Amino acid sequence: MSEGWLSSITLGVRDLDVGTTFYSDGLGFVASDFEGVDHEIGHARFFLLGGIRLGLWPLSSMRSDTGMEFAAEAAPAVYGLAFPTAEAVNATFGRAVRFGGSANVAPRPNFWGGYSGYVSDPDGHVWELVHDTGVLSL
Repeated sequence: MSEGWLSSITLGVRDLDVGTTFYSDGLGFVASDFEGVDHEIGHARFFLLGGIRLGLWPLSSMRSDTGMEFAAEAAPAVYGLAFPTAEAVNATFGRAVRFGGSANVAPRPNFWGGYSGYVSDPDGHVWELVHDTGVLSL
């Protein structure tokens, strides 16, 4: 077993202000006290999500810091965001789309017994907004 643990996910974004609006107004995330870093290679924005930090960083800054060429398209990954009710999934889905997200799959009952929908942020990062009816509870 690893001695490490997941502490943060940093998403590369084309426009930090647009990304910040989507995550704060669209998904309702609250910026952490340490909400931004202004460094010579670019500003970043951070949100705390239940002990994990979600960072937004302009692609140009991410390329500069890592020395890697990241495509502007999103990598094939889906991030899950859990809600206590299907109604909360619906409300957040609608809000996320109003604040710059793309509706991929409208919320609906799904094959595994839960309720979920998919929305992409302005940079193409895919989020599953999900209400687990207890089928997959840990």
